[in-house]
Amino acid sequence: MDVLINIKKEYLRNYLGFLFAFEDGAYSVFRHTDFGKLLVSLVKYSDKPVDHIKTEQTVRIILPKTRATRTAEKHYLYYTREDQAKLNDFLEAIFNIDFDQFFLAGVKLGVEQKEIVNDFIVNRRLTSMIGNIETIKKRSYRTTLDLQKKALDKLYKRAHYRNISITNYLRAI
Repeated sequence: MDVLINIKKEYLRNYLGFLFAFEDGAYSVFRHTDFGKLLVSLVKYSDKPVDHIKTEQTVRIILPKTRATRTAEKHYLYYTREDQAKLNDFLEAIFNIDFDQFFLAGVKLGVEQKEIVNDFIVNRRLTSMIGNIETIKKRSYRTTLDLQKKALDKLYKRAHYRNISITNYLRAI
């Protein structure tokens, strides 16, 4: 049960190789992943072949045979342009969440930021990003800034609370 989809960003096309097995020029989708469930749920059926203009962004995926797709074999499968846009957005969101979790875990373990980014690229098979890690470095920088802002906010709240407690104690004396 093959279907074509355009994945606009190269690093996200590479990321599919982390999520799914790549065999015979296609990604074998698994429903146990969130993105796999979404791919299965958004596929459309047609009784006639559907034109899909193949570009360098086009990837072929093989959907699993499940209860959700039991009638799919008798039809031509496709994704609408709108669904492809949604799938691209969702895949990017999954990537961002995965990176944030990986990055934060690395920071907690005391690993240097550059090493965390390099390890993520290698472990997620993002071959297009080797040597050009600026996109992920910017993301790690933003994540670090967010962590620092949260820590500063927490420090301000703690200092404010202690100030109130100390002031109230001094008034009571």
